[in-house]
Amino acid sequence: RHRKLDVPGEERLMGMGVSYCATCDGAFFKKKTAAVVGGGDVAIEDAIFLARICEKVYLIHRRNELRGAKSLQKKLMEMENVEILWGTVTDSINGENKVESLSLTNKKTGEKRELPVDGVFIAVGISPNTEGLEDLVAMDGGHYILAGEDGKTSRPGIFAAGDVRTKNLRQIVTAVADGANCVTSTAIRKERQNEKQKDHTDRWMRPGAYAGSCDGLRRYGSPDQPPPGDPGGGLQRGGVRQCGHFPGEQLCQCADRAQHQQRYRWKDL
Repeated sequence: RHRKLDVPGEERLMGMGVSYCATCDGAFFKKKTAAVVGGGDVAIEDAIFLARICEKVYLIHRRNELRGAKSLQKKLMEMENVEILWGTVTDSINGENKVESLSLTNKKTGEKRELPVDGVFIAVGISPNTEGLEDLVAMDGGHYILAGEDGKTSRPGIFAAGDVRTKNLRQIVTAVADGANCVTSTAIRKERQNEKQKDHTDRWMRPGAYAGSCDGLRRYGSPDQPPPGDPGGGLQRGGVRQCGHFPGEQLCQCADRAQHQQRYRWKDL
């Protein structure tokens, strides 16, 4: 969602001159005066777009240089009806039933002024909708979920797609690609889990093998008689349960029944 300025008048005048999308609402300000707050690519693009339909456009930026791409800055500087207010912050958005002016402060000089405008477009970034997930997955300082192109997060089995994850470009096409990558990652994870489970089953639970349960050695399958030299049905060597039919193959080192069930998901042990 769009990041807000959190200044007086912003919430009250939303939809009445306060907007977060120039391409959506710019047409309402044709041949009028508009202001754009921000200094990144989106703010510059909004100012360029509005300059083509508005009589006057102010770009208000709190720093003394823009953060957007140089190519966009060059195009912006060529717009004769655009004025950049450097080192300036917005204190409030004023008006009764619609936006009428902005209260501004120059950070360097401390000078305050009222700027008459018909609308203001706020482009100071976006905030990811990740509240409540802080204890579930790792995030960066901006509350974006740390995840690579494969969508893997710090928590196995949880994948992140779209604008909520750390990435350089946030667009619809990249969000769709993230979704496809997460589906693939999920399928790979599931396939590996199945292979691991199958390997465990084939190796430890085959007919004729002696499998050690966590609360005592237990025999699975045939034969009826234990192997020679193993009348108890399983071998104990150094505290490690081993298979009587296949000497040297380790079976189970779980501390107790609960640990075995959690590790191997065998409910009958």
